[in-house]
Amino acid sequence: MPIDHIVVLMMENNGFDRMLGWMGATDRGVDGVDPGHPRSNPDDIGGAPVFQGETRTRTIERDPLHYLPNSLAQYDGCTNQGFVNDYVRAYPTSTPEERREIMGWYPRGFLPALHTLAETGVVFDRWFASLPGPTWMNRLFAHSGTSLGQIAEPGSLFNANLHIYNERTLYDELTEADVPWRIYYGDVPQSLVLTHQWRHLFNYRAFRHWDDDVKAGDLPAYSFI
Repeated sequence: MPIDHIVVLMMENNGFDRMLGWMGATDRGVDGVDPGHPRSNPDDIGGAPVFQGETRTRTIERDPLHYLPNSLAQYDGCTNQGFVNDYVRAYPTSTPEERREIMGWYPRGFLPALHTLAETGVVFDRWFASLPGPTWMNRLFAHSGTSLGQIAEPGSLFNANLHIYNERTLYDELTEADVPWRIYYGDVPQSLVLTHQWRHLFNYRAFRHWDDDVKAGDLPAYSFI
């Protein structure tokens, strides 16, 4: 069966186990959470290890940091033993409840849209980021396969980390191959930091039009949300 449409939905940074770890208890072969034998992380402040556990908390006040140094500390030499202690270093006054959230995972069905997609589609058995770091860098990899060696994202137009991203993109390839594509955005499209995208402004469309486009059969071959 030919594939007519590819839709890429790229969401905000989050841990695989938190979002889809429940699939470890299914027969899908996913490297997730084993509720009967939960993993743990040491807690240098609290003393006792913090174990994985179900959570139904949708947001936490103090967000875990996800810059490159934090990610490397969390992975702790590929042992994944540094998530709690990295949070403790960022927030020394954090409560035991907050530190338990770092090891929390949502039960099956708690995130109905995402979990339905996971159960009806394809989920890789393991999860890897293009770069163990912040949002911008991983989005640049999705659009162009590189962040040009940059590992930190700017906080403003006058930040020293602001860089000219003039690499060739996936959309250059699609355009040259006469494959229709479109980027749907909510407010300001982050992909416009790629200078090659400035020549493709007519391929951008506000996400509020998504439902209408789907109903009208007006989706291109490749869509990025």
